[in-house]
Amino acid sequence: MCSKRLRRGYSWKQCYQPGKEDDQDEEEAWLTCAENYECSQECLRRLSNRYKVKCYGKSDCETLARIHDGGANGCRSKDTLPYWNIVKQKCPQC
Repeated sequence: MCSKRLRRGYSWKQCYQPGKEDDQDEEEAWLTCAENYECSQECLRRLSNRYKVKCYGKSDCETLARIHDGGANGCRSKDTLPYWNIVKQKCPQC
């Protein structure tokens, strides 16, 4: 998986806030998750599984990158293409 970390708190909320303690502030919790490899990976997996149906015909890597960048409709948005192109350059096995 080329994309290893969460980039936005919004993505963390869409993956049901993994790692958040009951008494923890949301801003602090998402930053803590973003800094933790396992938590970030779990969130990215959840996002991919949740929205991959909107990415018909795209590779797993493209699906993950574009959802990671654009959220639920990332695969349908041309605004996520620049990020996908960066991922392809940095991760040729995609």
